[in-house]
Amino acid sequence: RAIIPAMKAPSIRELAAALGCLAAVAAFLIPHAMGERRRGQEASAEAVLRSAWKAEQTHRTRNGRYAGDLAALTDAGLLPPGLATGLKDGYRFGLVGLDERGAPLDSLKRFAYYAVPEAYGDTGTLTFLVDAVGLVYARDTGAGAPPVSWPADDPTGKGWTILGQ
Repeated sequence: RAIIPAMKAPSIRELAAALGCLAAVAAFLIPHAMGERRRGQEASAEAVLRSAWKAEQTHRTRNGRYAGDLAALTDAGLLPPGLATGLKDGYRFGLVGLDERGAPLDSLKRFAYYAVPEAYGDTGTLTFLVDAVGLVYARDTGAGAPPVSWPADDPTGKGWTILGQ
């Protein structure tokens, strides 16, 4: 018959060392996991804007004008139903209503959508824009309000980066 030796309880020092190791691992893994989640949400926001662009092109082919409205594109079956609320994967989506000069966008010729993080720093840090040409721009604009106007004739001159070219 095997005799199991009596185990000694760990000392306070050993417990503190083990907890310190666990804290160090958590300090590394938790921000890494949060960063991965944020990058995933940013990638999703970019993909939604690309889908909105494709939906607008289809709407224009069918109706002779851009819808200029996510709900209208959803009602037409061109976007998933959940997008009509303008919220998806930690981002808020909406229409940029004014051009670079502050004039209303003409839905016969142009449209632009934005995507901003719902909780800056937690759900994302990048703001995205897509225009009627299909270019997606990204920039860290901070925790401010969504853009109400297109940033410039050439957004890259204002610090925006064109994605996917």
